[in-house]
Amino acid sequence: MILQSHWDPLKSAATHEEKHQQAMYGEAPKAKIMNHGKDKSKSRGQDDDDEASQASSPSHTSSPLLSTPGSVTSTVPDGRRASEASTHIIQQPTPLERLTSEPKGLAPSSRFGLSQRPRSRSADRRNDPLGLSILHEPKTPPSCDLIFVHGLGGTSRSTWAKGRDLDYCWPQKWLPLEPGIGEARILSFGYNANFAAAGPAPITGIAHFASDLLYAMKYAKNEDLEELELGRIVVEKGSATMGYPNEISKSLNADHHTVCKFDDSESSDYISVRNALKTLVTEISTTGVGPIKALTHAQEWAEQMQYLLGPHENHQDDFEFFRKRWTIGTCDWILSHVSFREWATDEDGSPTMLWLHALPGSGKSILSSFIIKHLLGQSFCVYYFFRFGDQSKRSLSNCLKSAVYQIAEMIPNFRLALMDISSTSKTMEKADPKTIWDKIFVGVLFKLRLPTTIYWIIDGVDESDHPQLLVEMMQGVANSAASIKILLVSRQNDDLISTFDRLSVVVPSVFLPFEDIKRDIRTCVEKEVQFMRAPQDFKSMVIERLVAFANGNFLWASLALVEVMRCNTREDLDQTLEAIPSGMEQLYRRMESNVISKTKDRMQDRKLGHTILTWATCSRRPLTLGELTQALQPEFSVILDLQFTISRVCGQFVIVDASDRLVMVHQTARDHIMTTDSVLAVSATEGHEKLLTKCLSVLERQLHLRSSDRHSEDQEFVRYAVTSWAYHFNLTSVENEEPLLQLAKFLDGNAVFAWIVSLAQLSQLNVLVYSSKIMTLYVRRKRSRYGSTNPLLRRLQELDMVESWAADFLKILGKFGSALTANPFTTYQQIPPSCPRTSMIYRLFERQSPSPPPLQVGGLTQDVWDDSPVKISLGRNTQTVFVVCSVSQFAVVTGTGEIQLYDAITFEPRRNLSHKERICAIGFSSCSNLLATYGFRTTKVWSVKTGHILHQIRNPLGSRAFTITFAAENTKLVIGSNDRLMRIAKLATTNPDWSALHAGLLKEDTTIDGRVHNVPWRMAFNSGASCVAVAYRGSPLSVWRLDPPELIRRCMRRQDYAGNAWTVVDQVIWHPQSDEQELQAYGSILASSPEGKFFAIGDSKGTIKLYNFQHFVLIYQLSCENLINDICFSPDSKRLYDIRGQFYNIWEPNALIRADESVEYESDIVSEVASNRTAVVFEVVAEVRDQLTAIGVQFSGRHQALGNESGTVIVKRVHIDTSRRGSTATPIFEIKLHVSPEGIKQILLDKEADKLLVKNGPTVTVWPSKQNTSCEDDGISVISPDTTWIKHPRDSELLLAFSPSHARIYRRGDLSEISVLEMQEPCFRTNTPTSPRTRQSRNTDQSVKIGSISTNA
Repeated sequence: MILQSHWDPLKSAATHEEKHQQAMYGEAPKAKIMNHGKDKSKSRGQDDDDEASQASSPSHTSSPLLSTPGSVTSTVPDGRRASEASTHIIQQPTPLERLTSEPKGLAPSSRFGLSQRPRSRSADRRNDPLGLSILHEPKTPPSCDLIFVHGLGGTSRSTWAKGRDLDYCWPQKWLPLEPGIGEARILSFGYNANFAAAGPAPITGIAHFASDLLYAMKYAKNEDLEELELGRIVVEKGSATMGYPNEISKSLNADHHTVCKFDDSESSDYISVRNALKTLVTEISTTGVGPIKALTHAQEWAEQMQYLLGPHENHQDDFEFFRKRWTIGTCDWILSHVSFREWATDEDGSPTMLWLHALPGSGKSILSSFIIKHLLGQSFCVYYFFRFGDQSKRSLSNCLKSAVYQIAEMIPNFRLALMDISSTSKTMEKADPKTIWDKIFVGVLFKLRLPTTIYWIIDGVDESDHPQLLVEMMQGVANSAASIKILLVSRQNDDLISTFDRLSVVVPSVFLPFEDIKRDIRTCVEKEVQFMRAPQDFKSMVIERLVAFANGNFLWASLALVEVMRCNTREDLDQTLEAIPSGMEQLYRRMESNVISKTKDRMQDRKLGHTILTWATCSRRPLTLGELTQALQPEFSVILDLQFTISRVCGQFVIVDASDRLVMVHQTARDHIMTTDSVLAVSATEGHEKLLTKCLSVLERQLHLRSSDRHSEDQEFVRYAVTSWAYHFNLTSVENEEPLLQLAKFLDGNAVFAWIVSLAQLSQLNVLVYSSKIMTLYVRRKRSRYGSTNPLLRRLQELDMVESWAADFLKILGKFGSALTANPFTTYQQIPPSCPRTSMIYRLFERQSPSPPPLQVGGLTQDVWDDSPVKISLGRNTQTVFVVCSVSQFAVVTGTGEIQLYDAITFEPRRNLSHKERICAIGFSSCSNLLATYGFRTTKVWSVKTGHILHQIRNPLGSRAFTITFAAENTKLVIGSNDRLMRIAKLATTNPDWSALHAGLLKEDTTIDGRVHNVPWRMAFNSGASCVAVAYRGSPLSVWRLDPPELIRRCMRRQDYAGNAWTVVDQVIWHPQSDEQELQAYGSILASSPEGKFFAIGDSKGTIKLYNFQHFVLIYQLSCENLINDICFSPDSKRLYDIRGQFYNIWEPNALIRADESVEYESDIVSEVASNRTAVVFEVVAEVRDQLTAIGVQFSGRHQALGNESGTVIVKRVHIDTSRRGSTATPIFEIKLHVSPEGIKQILLDKEADKLLVKNGPTVTVWPSKQNTSCEDDGISVISPDTTWIKHPRDSELLLAFSPSHARIYRRGDLSEISVLEMQEPCFRTNTPTSPRTRQSRNTDQSVKIGSISTNA
């Protein structure tokens, strides 16, 4: 691994080093990864050990970013792009820096275009040797090599030392002491980087430096002239550029001069670099992969993590925000607190959880940041800060995903396990907290044995959406094989106190000591008061009074200090101290009075202040100053200094944080503003109505503009409005009609189309689902309200419009989501014509489109949205048996042993497999590349990609498998069969066969209710094949562990259910979550969604009922007459697959689409849904229609004839209504035929639609279509196999029939044959000589096939 400051010589010298590649590149015995960049220069008077002049620097920055692709690290103090295998410093120059860094002129002697200035160099080259030198040699063989390479103007060691003091050379002094990193060999490489210096042969070319480095690495020796064996692979030619789509960046609190120089080993910047280095060194040492391969893994991990969990928010912002407010000398008392020390120790029996709680404003978050800082310097710590003012930071799911990201960055084994999950399961970006906890924490992390303890700090638990659920889930940490310690920090409230009281035995709690908090307040006050221009005795008096009045409240002390420090005279100080009240509520009232008095004569300022307070208290997330500026217009003109204006018109209630976001000074201040009775009061419902109005007006005004007319700087608030108007609409009052009228106006114009386009462009289509939920709930509340109002005052038309659009939003996403993502602008012209005629999107499109419209779609039979996008027949006389689904495909199994594979997204047929015998059980492997089918005689393992049989295993005689699954990372097959045996086949062997797995399994003959266990009736394995559930006809359901073999339990009914203690189980499946509930429902088939959020029941009447698992309530019911054979969910849980007879159907219930929305929005409505156990059930009546096999259209289009696979032939007269842009069809003839095995293949109508010709297999029949007949024998028939019929191009009374060998002419009226023409093979003539291959291909095709012929008839 090479870590370099300055530019990348290897990348730039790629051409020069081509001649070295054969000798230098090869298999590396050690991992060596390069890190390159370009160093920055320092101004005169600063340390100049490794910098050129500022004029030579291409860019400058005050906030360099440490970018790690996956787990790669760097300490580069530069702004150039570095190699893949490195850590990078990405520097974004400010406009001012760009101006000041432009070279004003070039000295005539400057060869590289650099300005001249005196330079100082390291006086003693022994301290900064040239070439490769060892800084640290581990006692054991090194796991990898870290090589530190300086840049232009730098030296081999001083570059990495603060103030050129080699005692601060952290690669040599500190890194060897770090656990894990000390196992690596650490080296530095020096070269003559003073290109402007005089002297013989400096390395002035990048190519020279590259060659020198490669040479030094190849022939490197230690002091005893022994080979260092650094390896030969340094870096791939193209790896010296960044550009990862998912790079992980880390801001370092340093400028370009000090970014690789640290004050001490506890510096936050050093810790960031150290942690990233530790990750890469650990991964290389544990996996043994080379650097390039490690980087490939890192890139794959970043991509898969984003797929699995979604975009990662920067969790460090909040930590840095509170850390900057910490005062030296405070908070250290916590380290000696008995309960904290017991929790922090690694000793057996120490508690895994600790609850720190205190009153509001007592400095809990600052204390949390102190603890995090302390633990980061000693161990591995992950953390999360809940923030009530930001909706996304109230999400429990986001908290869990942030912890997953942080742990995965540092623990390679956990990272690899997550990569396996992402390749075998659906994304959990929108999963609920319970699913994330069970699948990732319980299912993966808790099973790992880690070398170090993970400390997990969660601050502001009371500000999360689900604090009780969080605490209850965290109890599972006690069962973890990994050592995990959790610290929960929160305010006191009744719910949390009650929860922790129940857990007091296992979760100790600590109330923050008053005296320690008081001492910290004194320290903070003393630090500020020391700058007051007053006598010392007066300062002491101020300190004592502030500490006494604060009463343990940091917030009170900080707010009071602001007023005290503004005083100019002793009299002012006396008056202020006397006037400041002692309690927070009284202090808020004083702050309120000050704001009101300052704006008394300036009503515009008071109005502005109230508007800003409304945004601060009611916005979905904190607005940036840029967004707020746009939100205030045009009601207020452009404000020159918005931050100063905020402090003037809002006082200390509102602050601007380090990210330039508008936030309330504290949650208690927000509570005060929303409950006070003064002119500053913000009513919640009125505030949200005001913000809804603003959002919708901005959308209507901005979104209709052409893209070329929009300015990016004007779109900041538009992005907020696009994603947030529904949030505000949800929190308005149903008592007021104005929000409904505003939304109806928005939905009735072109702005709604532009809004959908914007969501697609922002990759925020999930907002459609959230908006639909909000609108549906609003309609429900509004209709309930209308029940007690005057009918004349009801806005039913607007309410119906909102309800219809709510349904449209779901269907648009479900049916056209992929098209919108690929091309958002299809919303305007392509999508609306494809929607049902009664949908709001079609009606709005029809009303606003010119006549004729730019696009018309014909043949749509449904006037309303259909829940089934696909109904496909597998052919007449085909009987479907199973349907199973994997991540990318689903398989339909027929009764004859045929397996048809389909794409799970596009529904396209992929491959047809034939087992050649009836199949009893089928299953996909976890990675979806293998498929196992168990027949009566053999078991076959298929390659899904090629369709080839990889293994064929002979089955035990007379044994029938109930279930089959892959196990042990898809290297074994496990079955449970009707002979009471579990069997296993090892696929790693050449000829696998079945062997009994623990003969004692399922053989316990214990009597229950006088009965003895009989043969199994149903079986099901859990996901890891570690347990099996077995159902019997005469005994209760039993659950067995396979290894070691033991009976875990028998599933008996709870005592509160009347009747038997157990019942016969007809169907059994495993659910991803653990819970015990009972539901009175009738069904013969069960299916569970992959993440366990839903389960479905199919009954004997063809009805599918969909239930929410968490609340055990029915949410969707589909009625269909055909009998159901099997059900399964799609991998993303958006669809249901079922098979009925010869058909398979794909359903898209609204309930499933609604569930697939971002959990960021879930909390706003989950409480309402959860409390309503009798929520609205969506009921759909569906019809599975026979597939059309032939269509005949009269030339003028006035008549159409249709034939389906059941044998029904119908002729319809078509009437086109030009005024309504539609058509109607009236049946005039219908007949039911006995269908041949080939089915109805062709239908012809004559010019006047008097005669109907139908080809049913080999039989061709003509009927008079305008006579009523229901008898198949009333027509005239001939036998004409393997023919295609057309109308004669000139004589309407004649028909032509073509076969491969003949063409025949028939009369239409009686099908009498008139003439026969023998078909001859066409002769191919060409002047170009034919190749033997061409002649051979022609000779092999001796027959002429006529598939279709078109004429003008």
